[in-house]
Amino acid sequence: MASKSKVSGLRLKLFVTSLFSLSLSFLILTSTFLPNTHHIVVHHLQNRLPAGKISNWAIDIPTDLPKKLSPPFDFIAKVFSRRDAKIALVNTEGEEEEWAALGKTRLVGFDPVQEEIQWEDLFPEWIDEDEKWGPTSCPEIPMPRLEDYEDQFDVVVANIPCGNGMHKQGQGLRNVFRLQVNLVVANVVVRSGRRYYDDEDRTVYVVFIGSCGPMWEIFRCDDLLIHEGNSWIYRPDLRRLLQKVLMPVGSCKLALPYQIQGEGGVEFDFSKLYKQIEQPREAYVTVLHSSEAYVCGAIALAQSIIQTGSSKDLVLLADKSISKKSQQALRRAGWKIKNIKRIRNPLARKNAYNEWNYSKIRLWQFVEYDKVIFIDSDLIVVKNIDKFFRSPELSAVGNDKFLFNSGIMLIEPSMCVFRLLMKKRFKLVSYNGGDQGFLNEAFTWWHRWPARLNFLKIFNGEKEDTEHKVPENVYGIHYLGLKPWMCYRDYDCNWDRLDHQRFASDSAHVHFLNTPQDHIKCLQLQDDQEIPNSPPQLMLLAEIVKQKEIKKIGLADITDVFQNSDVVRLQVNLVVANLVVVSGRKREDGGGGGGDRPVFAVFIGSCEPMWEIFRCDELFRHEGDLWIFKPELKILKHKLRVPVGTCRRALPHIERESVVAASPSARSMTCNGHENGGSHSMVALKLQRVYRSYHTRQRLADTGVVAEELW
Repeated sequence: MASKSKVSGLRLKLFVTSLFSLSLSFLILTSTFLPNTHHIVVHHLQNRLPAGKISNWAIDIPTDLPKKLSPPFDFIAKVFSRRDAKIALVNTEGEEEEWAALGKTRLVGFDPVQEEIQWEDLFPEWIDEDEKWGPTSCPEIPMPRLEDYEDQFDVVVANIPCGNGMHKQGQGLRNVFRLQVNLVVANVVVRSGRRYYDDEDRTVYVVFIGSCGPMWEIFRCDDLLIHEGNSWIYRPDLRRLLQKVLMPVGSCKLALPYQIQGEGGVEFDFSKLYKQIEQPREAYVTVLHSSEAYVCGAIALAQSIIQTGSSKDLVLLADKSISKKSQQALRRAGWKIKNIKRIRNPLARKNAYNEWNYSKIRLWQFVEYDKVIFIDSDLIVVKNIDKFFRSPELSAVGNDKFLFNSGIMLIEPSMCVFRLLMKKRFKLVSYNGGDQGFLNEAFTWWHRWPARLNFLKIFNGEKEDTEHKVPENVYGIHYLGLKPWMCYRDYDCNWDRLDHQRFASDSAHVHFLNTPQDHIKCLQLQDDQEIPNSPPQLMLLAEIVKQKEIKKIGLADITDVFQNSDVVRLQVNLVVANLVVVSGRKREDGGGGGGDRPVFAVFIGSCEPMWEIFRCDELFRHEGDLWIFKPELKILKHKLRVPVGTCRRALPHIERESVVAASPSARSMTCNGHENGGSHSMVALKLQRVYRSYHTRQRLADTGVVAEELW
């Protein structure tokens, strides 16, 4: 029994001894890795910034710092190892002690932007560019009082907000407070680093902390030194950054101040835009891909730029779909051809119209140029715009909502921007499926150019503006709808389609034809045909007029009342019938012989006239969209004596007016025609606008015909 107790006591002593030895070993081990008390404390910062090796940087950590600190601390400790850094802290309240170990710190104070200010307030759809109702203004985005900070900072540190979870997937970040923080940092950096008396700027580093990073529209990816985890370290190009802080906070104001000249003229003032490159390399660029449909437009674009006296290079990016013959013509027009491989829109369906329209991203690859003004190939320049190269990226004309139109824009080529755009195309969703929607999500902060730089050829609803004239002060015309190289020389063929008449403008068409194309027959590149002067219907009509020795034509234009309605179609046919009867019936004063005069009725349109009114027996000629009738007036008069429909009984014994109009407006027109003594050998009805154009009347006059407007 005693022996057993001795064994138990021995085991207990061994257990206690082992436990003591293990505890002592653990204490020694942990003490070895404890930091010294004078080391920097970075508890909550370390939680945001995972430590790790900094790629492409060999940094010797000072002995008094821990060997595993976040990249910003490592970097600043390396750069300012021989002196304390002067550090500005933006949006970093409560972190002064952490950064104070690296140098002298100072909080930069500013009032947060009011919560009710939204992105749409900074980027409105429309502004009063000419200031007819007073100066334009932007919502206030408070900036710090920089005069209160006499120190020239070496480092600016900022926590970047990411929008409080309001960011929608597939869209770019549009957060007003995030913009404010970026602009505060930019202003502090420029104030600390710019030397206006010489060309040598001080180096100022910027440290951003946050998962979404800074706005790349302000802090260029070319200036990024280190990005690891949630930390971003920049060495900004201060000349370029200065341009950014000179810009309005949004498109709420023009990015270019202007001066009012004599007689209402406006001239833009570029003097405040600092020239960040003394001898910049600049070019106008357009892109052709997937088909040759816009070759003619590109030829006219080059000629229009040259015609304004521009001194810039003209560069055209073309994929393999542009033939050698077309490329030769494009070179003769003034373009330098750069062959590219087109870029697919990953969100587009196969063979869709927008499958390859991300090819515009290639613009950022041409780093042999400092700045590029891209222009769509369906746009021409009518005034010199070289001075707009002074603007920074991304400058463009507003489109709708808070978006810009990518038809003409200034960009700054950069390989890192190109690579980032190639990545972003898989994440960002274009609102319209095209490059414009994609670029608007990639560049949410942009600078407004005047709308006259990209005049969209579209006219909406101004009743008094029947001619659709282009204003005289425009710099460029963007041809929407049917393109001018697809039309005739006489007029804009958008008049020919009712759903396209809002795009029609004869004055814009004249601008296009005035581009010097004498040495290049544009359409010959495709089908060996020159642009015809007139549509085939008009040419055929002129031929018939000559054959029949017709000397007077009445022109009726009912486009203002035309709608897609069967009732209006009936009205149109009755209007023509009235005009024919008035022009052909026997004159009551005894003139014109013993019977009715023959009158031809001409219809132009894809649908035939109503054969219940204009009988097929009276069809004189039909070719394509042209229908020419020689009505028998007695039968036509009889049709006009019956009601317009079954709303009344058609009783033959009831005497009605000799000419019954289909509507009050038609009746008024008929009376006017009779009172004017109008006796026409032909009534030409058109659903298109062409017959009212000066060119058409002139062409008919060349055949000896007097063309008179009836309505």
